[in-house]
Amino acid sequence: MKFIKSKINSLSMAVQLTVMLVLSMTIVLFLVVGFSYQRNINTINMLDASSGQAMLSLQNKNLNSYVSQLDQYSLLLRSDESFMKLISSNEPLTQSNIIYIQNLLRVNFYSRNDLTSYDLYLVNQQSEFSLSTSNRNIVMQPFLSLTELPGYEAFISSPYFRSINSSENNSEFLIYYRTIIDIPTQKPLAIVKLTINNVYPDELSRTQTENSEIFGIADKNGKVLYTSNPDIIDKKDYITDNLELKKKQDANIISIDEQKYLLVTNGETESEWSVFSLRSQNITDTLANSTRIASIFIGGVAIAITTFLAIFLVKLFTGPLTKLAHRLRQVGKGNFKTTINVSGCSEISTLTEDFNRMISQIEELIEKNYVAELKEKTARLLALEAEINPHFLYNTLQTISAKAVENDQMHIHEMIVSLSNMFRYSIKGGDLVPVREELKHVENYLFLQKSRFEDLIEYSINAPEEYMDIHVPKLSFITMIENSIIYGMERSGQKIRISISIQKYSDYIELKVEDNGMGIPPEKLNDLRKSIEELDTLDTSRPNRSIGLYNIASRLQILYNKRATLEINSEYENYTCVSIKIFTQDNKDLAGDFNV
Repeated sequence: MKFIKSKINSLSMAVQLTVMLVLSMTIVLFLVVGFSYQRNINTINMLDASSGQAMLSLQNKNLNSYVSQLDQYSLLLRSDESFMKLISSNEPLTQSNIIYIQNLLRVNFYSRNDLTSYDLYLVNQQSEFSLSTSNRNIVMQPFLSLTELPGYEAFISSPYFRSINSSENNSEFLIYYRTIIDIPTQKPLAIVKLTINNVYPDELSRTQTENSEIFGIADKNGKVLYTSNPDIIDKKDYITDNLELKKKQDANIISIDEQKYLLVTNGETESEWSVFSLRSQNITDTLANSTRIASIFIGGVAIAITTFLAIFLVKLFTGPLTKLAHRLRQVGKGNFKTTINVSGCSEISTLTEDFNRMISQIEELIEKNYVAELKEKTARLLALEAEINPHFLYNTLQTISAKAVENDQMHIHEMIVSLSNMFRYSIKGGDLVPVREELKHVENYLFLQKSRFEDLIEYSINAPEEYMDIHVPKLSFITMIENSIIYGMERSGQKIRISISIQKYSDYIELKVEDNGMGIPPEKLNDLRKSIEELDTLDTSRPNRSIGLYNIASRLQILYNKRATLEINSEYENYTCVSIKIFTQDNKDLAGDFNV
């Protein structure tokens, strides 16, 4: 999350606004397309369900008419008086009777094209006559019991004396039973069994199959009697129980073998079955996809136009801000001379006017305060230089007085001369001096210190001739050497060796004073380094700190800004090294050309 946020923050405001607008439009487009797609599917399903209900209602009525015809057809034998006399008698059938019955069967069977078989059971004679499309010869055989026939209780019971049953054979529609009774006694005389093929339901399903739908017929219990596509719904499959094909009018989405279908059912109240249709949702998706593709195309064009307008508007608003930001960078580099003229909205115009007014005021303040600032820097330098420890003069004069009392020698004269040279060097003007003059001052200082401490001080100066004309801060070496004598030798009373050197590198000059004295304790060294890091040139009173080193750090900041550093390294009871590094800028520092 942080990585994404950092990447976003690294982009320009124009890019961020453009991406935000385009992303917002894209999200809205996908939401609209998704909503529209789902709404189209629902609308198509509703239209399909409505039209399907109307079609199925008509099919249901046609099916009722067809069954009514079967009812009339099954009673044709009743209208034959000779046949009724034969089946009403308990006398065995003669050959002529048998031929007569067979002829009646043939006439009735061949009068229709939707029969697979025609079976006639004579109750009193215990005989069965059968004729089918597979066997054109009428078969006569005795039967033992009728109770084993499917739907027996239904077709021997009033008021209809008939039963319609399903067939497990996919090529057969249903099995129809009709009982011919003796009306006065309602005793069964004969039972007609008709096995109906799929000719009529195939005719009914032709309209649905043209629309890639599956047409089906179920009984009042939901058992499938016919289906136009047995591969999807087989009459033998118990999956039909899940279809809930009861006598109702409904439409819903179901799944069969992981494929979704729109199921529309119609079951009239007076009907003994329900008709239903299944429409694959793939067809609906195909119809909806065309609308979705058109919506995506229109949305894509809208996004392209929005992107173009977004880029144009973002540049229109951010262009003035970019110019203003560029001008601010120029001001940051110190260019206060030019103003900016940016057009735009009222807020940007107001901001531009305020910016120009601010720049004008800053330039005026710079003109007014520049001279005062230079004077203030000079005064601070003088104040810092005046803080040299006054006890040095007292100790030196005391030493000279003692020498004068003890001996009348030229050495005293040399000491006085060295001291006078030091005073003269200290009070003369200039903040930067050549290395040559600074080292002369160092030698005068060390001559006086050796006169004071005699053999306790040894020193060496390593300054190549080619560095003698390089300009360095005045009194820079003296401060570091004095620090070595006071803290490295004077407090311990042990002999000390001081090494003084100047070295020029590729991008800086190093002034270094190193001694083998007592060193600085770690705690004090840390405090000293911290005081230099937290340097404030306006604060000239530094109690409990090394005033000399602090003062030289302040001078370096004033003279060189951030192009000079003071570094202190020490190991307690071993050594101390103080160095000044002056980073050169196009070799101007070498000649003393400073912007002070």
